[in-house]
Amino acid sequence: ADILFHMEQGDPSKAPNLETYKLYLSVWPKEDFFEVGRVLSKLGEDLGNEELSNTIENALASLAKDTPNATPIRNQERGATALNLFLQAKSQGISVTPTMCINLMRPQPVDSISKVFDYLESLTDVSIPFECYASTIFLLLDARTTFEEKKAIVSRTLKRYAGGNLLAESTDIESLMTGIMQELAYQGRPSPMDAILKIFEEFKMMEGVPVEKVRIPPECYNMVLNGWMEEGDKYKFGETLNRMMKDDLASEACQTSLLPGLVSIPKVFQMLLTTNSPAERIARKATVILDDMLKRSKSSGDDAWKPNEACFEHTLTALSKVGSSEAAEKARDYLTKMIRILHCQPSTGAFNKVMLAIIKAPDSSFSGGDKYKRINTLWRRMKSMGVQPDVITCKNMLRACSAVPRNDDTDVIMSARNMTLQALKTIRAIGSADAGSYGLAAIAFSSLLKDLAPDDRDKIAKTVCRLCYEDGFLNEKNSHLFRNTMRLPVWEELAEEFSTHTKHQPSLSECNKTMYAIVTAHGKAFEPGGKFTRVRALMEKMQKANVEPDQTTYKNILRACRFAATDYKPEAVNLTMEAMGALRKSGRADAGAYGLLAKALPALLRADKRDKVAMAACRFCVEDGLLTEQNREQFKSAMSKSAWSEFEKKYHV
Repeated sequence: ADILFHMEQGDPSKAPNLETYKLYLSVWPKEDFFEVGRVLSKLGEDLGNEELSNTIENALASLAKDTPNATPIRNQERGATALNLFLQAKSQGISVTPTMCINLMRPQPVDSISKVFDYLESLTDVSIPFECYASTIFLLLDARTTFEEKKAIVSRTLKRYAGGNLLAESTDIESLMTGIMQELAYQGRPSPMDAILKIFEEFKMMEGVPVEKVRIPPECYNMVLNGWMEEGDKYKFGETLNRMMKDDLASEACQTSLLPGLVSIPKVFQMLLTTNSPAERIARKATVILDDMLKRSKSSGDDAWKPNEACFEHTLTALSKVGSSEAAEKARDYLTKMIRILHCQPSTGAFNKVMLAIIKAPDSSFSGGDKYKRINTLWRRMKSMGVQPDVITCKNMLRACSAVPRNDDTDVIMSARNMTLQALKTIRAIGSADAGSYGLAAIAFSSLLKDLAPDDRDKIAKTVCRLCYEDGFLNEKNSHLFRNTMRLPVWEELAEEFSTHTKHQPSLSECNKTMYAIVTAHGKAFEPGGKFTRVRALMEKMQKANVEPDQTTYKNILRACRFAATDYKPEAVNLTMEAMGALRKSGRADAGAYGLLAKALPALLRADKRDKVAMAACRFCVEDGLLTEQNREQFKSAMSKSAWSEFEKKYHV
């Protein structure tokens, strides 16, 4: 470099010639792009076209290399040098290669990317390769530019492709879509992802685009849907799901459904149920997806298409909210298909949802006691299959009994009357009686006891009313309802009897509220392990008073167990497992319960014992279709890396 400097600045007769500069470039580090560009600019007129083309191409390739530690000023020089070399090649009449276009864009600084690319696109004699568009898109995605710039370059890329100016295969377009979505998903921006997705959807409709060959990859919809899920934007989720279904189900050319590309189909159903759309529209979407899966499963014989229990149950939930006879019939039909296709025993919740769909249907769509008869048939079917009813089942039965007309067939009225007593007995047996269940029984008796003799009617009504009082649920509303089921003198006598008693038993609601107050109180308000010992003591009081725990009770226990002191941890582990087992057995386990369990395990078990328990718990969570993204991260934190990797491979979560 010194020698060259003195030759350039000294005697003109000793000025460097072409060979001098070639020798100089052969030993000079290629990564010093600024000096390389300076020398090449001096050689432009002396080098031959072919030789200059190769040298410029190599220099551009050198400039395109990443320099992580470069300063912003150095990067500005790098981009300017690349542009000068490119302009020199153009001025010398050198044909521009696709590689030169790509290497021109890569070293450009953020504020020059769009301008340089505009210049490149303005050249009519240059064929810009697809890779150059893709490279520029990702440069803009990484840069802190406005989203409008990113969106514009994506749109221009696709328009060029649609116009036939790019010779890229459809797989290149799909890879580009997926890459853009992954970058935006990494940045946690569902709104831009959705905007890009709409550009792709418009691209498919452009003239010249082979629709049968170009499809939007399932992963793109998947990432957008997951983005809306994480943000909790139910409206946007529903809108994107609409477009996904239209793109897939309405296209005869599309041979592969988008649904298997989703992380969790039950998760899509679950989010669909929480959107703000009308119940009829939600149910229609759910049934379209489920019917499509059943159809494809049958035609292809591939079990990968077969919907699982969670898919059926979410669809039944959607139908149970509609309130029409058509929805009730569909719910019954899906329950039958669920049993026949999956060869499984439906959960109590599945039966409850079908019952609710029938109850919500207008009475005018059923003749006489048909509504009660259909629900009674479901009750008997549950019994025959060994499915245990819960409080919701019994309340549905009470609602069905109250729908029986007074002038119906005597046998139907007698059956409904007996069913009311049986449902109430079951509710009390499982410890879930409340003011609502007694109120429903009183409403049913107001019509079902009319055909009995007055003494018989008063006897039944008095017995049930006395049970309501003893259980602590004879509030003002229930008093009014029971008063209408018996003669006035009988009611006055009963009211006088109640006023002389002061018996009180703590209700389940009171116990649950006290437990929740303990587990959510500030930690400094208790000694170490104090929350657990107090909740355990309250649980023992409930057992002595024959107050049966419900879902809320068991969740409070799961919350309390992770606060157990060291000496109580073995007992807390057992109590945790008993609570989770009771929830699963009763069909009341939900995503929240599994999340509480995952949080408790690291606090209760040593690392050498935790993996086995955590893997078993997570397996139950997957089987129940309740592994949400949040639960997945919690179980992952509860296991060692090797255990999670093993679980992930085995269950594909």
